[in-house]
Amino acid sequence: ESLGWDSDQVEQARGQLLDRQLLQTMQKTDRVQSPIRQFWQQQFIGLPQTEKEQLQQAVTQSLVAIAREIPQSDREPSLSQALAVPHLAEVAQNLIGVLKPEDLTWPFIGLTRFYANYGLYELAEHWGRKCLAVVRLYLGVAHPDVASCYNNLAYIYKTQGRYKEAEALYLQALEIRESLFGETHPDVAIGWNNLAALYYAQERYEEAEALYLKTLELRRTLLGDEHPEVATTCNNLA
Repeated sequence: ESLGWDSDQVEQARGQLLDRQLLQTMQKTDRVQSPIRQFWQQQFIGLPQTEKEQLQQAVTQSLVAIAREIPQSDREPSLSQALAVPHLAEVAQNLIGVLKPEDLTWPFIGLTRFYANYGLYELAEHWGRKCLAVVRLYLGVAHPDVASCYNNLAYIYKTQGRYKEAEALYLQALEIRESLFGETHPDVAIGWNNLAALYYAQERYEEAEALYLKTLELRRTLLGDEHPEVATTCNNLA
């Protein structure tokens, strides 16, 4: 209604959403997840506890692998990635304890990226904030994955033009990484690059240039002159 679409346009959009398995994932999570829970409960009948845990771990690991492949861009996710979305939501809400520490963020990151790719920023922000809360609870407030959560949320805000909110989170992420790793670590270069891109989007060119130059210098030192990330930074600076 807010877009001024007529009923035909709405129905066309609804059909496209159904084709991409989006409509069901935008409903209340219980509507999607209850059948998933019922399925798993049936699979667990009569299984010893150790086998239940092994099955859960195998499934969550396969879902984490799918989540890692969901792009952080405007590229449309694959059908298998779209079909995995309700299952990723189930993992994020009910199977966190099954995940390995290094995989803890990935169901949330996958969901955040998926919804952001379709411009569903409210849902993307929801999962980004859930990710931050879970990681801070399980891993502490000064963990590298907390910085990653800040970066993911900042990206969502930047995409929407919410630049002040994005800048605050990028700075928090950078502060964590600099305190953990010092100023000569690849993750710190990522932080500088993110901030530079944000400043560029706001036409704050002098600040962007200074950070791109720092990023380029560090990446050349760490990676050499012929690394793809050095080429990318040269392009950004240009």
